Amino acid sequence: MAAQLGLTKRAIIKNTNKMQANGQIIHKGPKNGGHWEVIVKGEK
Repeated sequence: MAAQLGLTKRAIIKNTNKMQANGQIIHKGPKNGGHWEVIVKGEK
């Protein structure tokens, strides 16, 4: 992901942590092998 976006690995981690703290994304499944889900406002 970092290479495709032209960012560092650290920048990706920082942004996903920020998005998770803001309730914009949630992680589903095990730590290794899970996936991220985007939360859209207004959806349940």
